[in-house]
Amino acid sequence: MPRQAHFHSPWSAAAASLLLAFSLCLATPLHAQTPSPSAPSQLSAEQVLTNKKALGQTAAAGWLLLLDAGDWGGSWERASPSFRSLVPLPQWMDGVPQLRKPFGRFVARSFVESNHKTSLPGRPPGDYVSSRFSTDFSDKKGVNEVVTTMLDPDGRWRVIGYFAQ
Repeated sequence: MPRQAHFHSPWSAAAASLLLAFSLCLATPLHAQTPSPSAPSQLSAEQVLTNKKALGQTAAAGWLLLLDAGDWGGSWERASPSFRSLVPLPQWMDGVPQLRKPFGRFVARSFVESNHKTSLPGRPPGDYVSSRFSTDFSDKKGVNEVVTTMLDPDGRWRVIGYFAQ
């Protein structure tokens, strides 16, 4: 009888599932996730908007897992090229640990809401989703984290902004 491998991981099953969903979101262009423009669409405008918000939220939540793991470089690499052009890697590597250090280690996160916009100040027209999470850390509970994602030209949702307070 084969033995099952058991291992202990700092990742919960939910976090691992979310990471998998995030990885699939990054690996699969949006055009592969939605009907082609030539196919008759059976989705209402409301369903399309709901899908955009869900994809933006999934990308944001997966990206936050990188921060929770202390993978500052990985989070920067997986952010949108427009984010990387505005925030150089050395600035990110110095700034984000200082921002999160007072909070302590990650404990739990709850999704609060997401909003879709087609324009943001100083940004070109496009699809943007801002997702807000309430996060508990070991030294501070109820931290508001806002992650803004955008649909990049390659069809992938990527982070363009992060705020925690």
